Amino acid sequence: MERVFKPAPKRTTEELIPVKSVSEEYEYVRNHYDGYTTVSQYLVKDSLTNKNSDVLEIQNAEGDTKYLYFDISSFF
Repeated sequence: MERVFKPAPKRTTEELIPVKSVSEEYEYVRNHYDGYTTVSQYLVKDSLTNKNSDVLEIQNAEGDTKYLYFDISSFF
C-alpha cells in the first residue's frame, strides 16, 4: 500500500493510538474491529501535535467507515 500525505477527518489527541510498527497498526484493527478491512493507509501532519500520524481507513461489509489514528513517533 502506498503511503501518501492527505487531509483526514478531525480528531482529538485522545484518539491517537500508540504503536511501535506499521504491522502493529494492522494487528490493532484485527484485534479491535472484527469484520473490518483496511481501505487505505496514509500519513498526515497532525495539526494538534505537529507530528506525523498514520491513518487507517477501515470499512465493514455494510459500508460503515472508521478512521483510526496512530502515533508513529517511536519509529517515524
